[in-house]
Amino acid sequence: MAGSQSDILFSSSAIEAMDRLPDSHLEPVAAAIARIPDGTPDRELAIVAPERPSEHYQVMFPDATDSPIVMYRKLARQEGRGWLVAGLLDPETFNEYENAEGLLGMPGGRHGLLRAELAARALALNMKAFFVLRIRPPLR
Repeated sequence: MAGSQSDILFSSSAIEAMDRLPDSHLEPVAAAIARIPDGTPDRELAIVAPERPSEHYQVMFPDATDSPIVMYRKLARQEGRGWLVAGLLDPETFNEYENAEGLLGMPGGRHGLLRAELAARALALNMKAFFVLRIRPPLR
């Protein structure tokens, strides 16, 4: 899979999600995907790429706040050059993930740890993929 740095590949989950998008979401999601090669994500997640703990998944937010959020990562060297759109996240699921992730740094982070694990599992199930969530030990 050799190509230029701007290559964007799509997981089967991402393709299925895009096939189900209503017309009103097509343009905002396509515009968010088009911004990926610029290299500046709207947000970096605590979810890391499989077998590459230094590479985090990233997201691009579409201009329409009710449109799905684009989750992607850099391709591994053996996969080629460019990006992989892993899936589309509905804004509600993404907000749950962000809320759980934010609790990790607060006192009583053990509760946040459990919520973050649940949110990460929900993301993985929604996208039909497995992710590793790198989490600090719970605060005591």
